[in-house]
Amino acid sequence: MNSYNEMAQILDRLGFSDFYFSQISNVQSQVDFGKRKGKIDFTSIKSAAEQYTYESSGKYSVNIDRQLGALETTPNNELILQCVEVFDWGGVQASNIIDAINLHRKNELKPYLAECKSWFEDDHNLVVDLNNINWSSGWTKVFSFMFELTTIYDSRVAAYINYIFASYFDSLESVEQKSELTLITKHLVSFKGTGTRVRCLNSELRRMLGINMKSPDDKRNFKANKVASWFLRYLCKLEYGEVTQANFRQVDKAMFMLGFDIKQIDCSAPFE
Repeated sequence: MNSYNEMAQILDRLGFSDFYFSQISNVQSQVDFGKRKGKIDFTSIKSAAEQYTYESSGKYSVNIDRQLGALETTPNNELILQCVEVFDWGGVQASNIIDAINLHRKNELKPYLAECKSWFEDDHNLVVDLNNINWSSGWTKVFSFMFELTTIYDSRVAAYINYIFASYFDSLESVEQKSELTLITKHLVSFKGTGTRVRCLNSELRRMLGINMKSPDDKRNFKANKVASWFLRYLCKLEYGEVTQANFRQVDKAMFMLGFDIKQIDCSAPFE
């Protein structure tokens, strides 16, 4: 698999949409987000998106529902400010800010982001042939705010995507079908959870699906971020009937909410 269309054809051929609408789209769940946010009841993917909550002050000009301006016409001085603000909004300042500043000082920030944008928005290529790439929980947010149809690929989003695929894999009857699904899943990664929140696919399912743990291998993380974005675009088409940036972001937000603690969604899920 090396393109969005190939991924979509695999899922179409396997009949993924039937599973999605019967097992995922309208499944009800309740998640306890802790003392400050409390328990939230979800009745569907759309419900999870509509109840998206992320703590941030009113000081930020960046907003998850608003894409940043065109990269090509954004002045360099504004571009570095946007990166720093996104890092701060996401609470992921460590090392990301200095990496962005160093790129800016060498007049390489805009060319770097333009190169990344071209790659992420190319539906026909999964080969990561970029040089000196940076991928982190901070940079994925910058990419998502600046590029079209690109997910914020963090531990919560990855957890729920992996939950969907693990559940679907279990529902498939033939070895051939399961093998075909791994043409997609082998490009993804699993993140460790927190001390009390379960987000990591267990080792047996990681082996069966070909999913590796997130590692310092930025090329693999780039590829996983892109395939996850393609999958959310596919879900967006199923859920909303058309793919727009606004609809895509709704699915992105739903994954974030539902991936908080997989064991609260499904206590029997193969996560640890």
